[in-house]
Amino acid sequence: MQGAIRRGRLVAVLLVTSGPAIAAEPQIWGAPASWVIAGPIVAGLAAAAALLGRRLQAARRELRTARAARALQDTILSVAPAAFLVWDGPDGDVSSPQLANLLGFPEDMSLCFADMLGVLAADDASALNAAAAGLRDRGEAFDLSLQGADGKRHFRMTGVRLRTEGSAAPTDVLWVRDVSDTVAAMTAANLERDRFRQALDALPIPVWLRSATLQICDGNRAFVAAVEAPSVASAVASGAELLTGPDR
Repeated sequence: MQGAIRRGRLVAVLLVTSGPAIAAEPQIWGAPASWVIAGPIVAGLAAAAALLGRRLQAARRELRTARAARALQDTILSVAPAAFLVWDGPDGDVSSPQLANLLGFPEDMSLCFADMLGVLAADDASALNAAAAGLRDRGEAFDLSLQGADGKRHFRMTGVRLRTEGSAAPTDVLWVRDVSDTVAAMTAANLERDRFRQALDALPIPVWLRSATLQICDGNRAFVAAVEAPSVASAVASGAELLTGPDR
C-alpha cells in the first residue's frame, strides 16, 4: 500500500513539473508548434515581397520608356517645320514655342485658339473659326490660306484629327505656316503677267500662243478681233485659227 502511494506521489510530481513546459510549447511532428505555423507565413511574405519588387522594377522600366518617348516626341515637335496648336491637352490648349514666335508673341508664351483668331483679318478669322468647329464637332479636316490683321502677313493653317493607340479620345491639331514670302512672290508674278498681257493687247497685230499639242491656247485682243470671237476663252474653245500666207 505504501509503495503504491509513493508511486502515485512520484507521478503527480512529474506531471506538475513537466506540465508548464508542455502547455507553453506544444510539439507538432517533433518541432515547436510556433515554428510550424510561422514558417509558411514567412515564406508567403517573402514571395509577396519578391513579386512586389519585380512589379516595381517593371513599373520603373515602363516609366523610363514613357519618359524617353515623351522626350523624343517633344524634341521632334520642337524642330517640326510648322508651328502647331493642340486643342484640349491635359492642361488645356497646348502650343509650340514656334507658334508664339510666328504670330508675334513672346516665345515662352503658351497660346490658345482665341489668340490665333486675334491676329487674323476679321473675315479670315471667321473662316478659321467655322473650319475649326467642323474639325472639332465632326472631325472634318481643313486647309486654309489666311491673311493677317495687318494685311501684310499670310498664313497657311491646316487642321487635322489624330488618333493615337491607347487613347480613347482623338486629338485635334492645327498646323500653322507663314507663307507671306510665297504669297508675295505669287502676287509679283501675277502683276508681271498682267503687265505682259496689257502689252500684248496693246499691239495692233494678232499674237497667239500654242500649247505643246500645237492647239491655240491664248491670244491678244487683235487675235480675238481677227477670228471674230467674243473673247479669248471663246476663241480657244472653238479652235479658231487665223490663216496666214498663200492659203489665206
